[in-house]
Amino acid sequence: MPRHPQRPYETLAQLAAHELDLAVIFQLDGWPTEVNYRGVAACRELELECVPLFDDPYHLVLPAAHPLARHEQIALGQLADETILATAPWNKDLEKACSDAGLEREFDLSCQATGFEALQALVAAGRGVTLMPDLALRWLRQDLVARPIEEEPVSRQVHVATPVNAFRSSASQAMLEILLAVTASRGLSPSSEVCASADAAIVAVGADCREGSDAFDDQTPPPALRQRDTWA
Repeated sequence: MPRHPQRPYETLAQLAAHELDLAVIFQLDGWPTEVNYRGVAACRELELECVPLFDDPYHLVLPAAHPLARHEQIALGQLADETILATAPWNKDLEKACSDAGLEREFDLSCQATGFEALQALVAAGRGVTLMPDLALRWLRQDLVARPIEEEPVSRQVHVATPVNAFRSSASQAMLEILLAVTASRGLSPSSEVCASADAAIVAVGADCREGSDAFDDQTPPPALRQRDTWA
């Protein structure tokens, strides 16, 4: 059985090679899917047909004993005295959200080649707080809590992608309908901006990724489709 790619831009390469009929992909405004974990565009352009599924908002993750954990929601302004841990490349969107909320902060990027699990360990050790997308909270440590951000400043956009003009088999169509149905049953939806931008259902993203080492291999998140399997 072929290995499922762990990186979004690898998924795009497999779509371009028709090794996959469809894939669930995600991106941030400042981190397109074709960009690797070094923050470098590693793929050439490919047109994909994308169907928006839902937005995956970021939450604040902090120790259960932290004073802010008493709040049901957290405003970004309450983090003025906190060390905020993050990893490249998605720190740029998070820093911009803080700036837009009037909080000028540089995130602590000293934690490299780590994933969400490692960031959780650093938070539990008292190194700071961090921001994690909702899907990643399915693996939250018992000594940590997650709180939504009042402004909901940053979300990953989750889509189903297929190569444009490619033949869509009955199995692929059925899988797409299942994903849409499950998303709807969970009360999830994409933002109006994502829907408006997807009216033509075609976006240019990367594919045919270059081979090479990746400095951020260890921080790779699980594929979005596998994450959806962990729904309670």
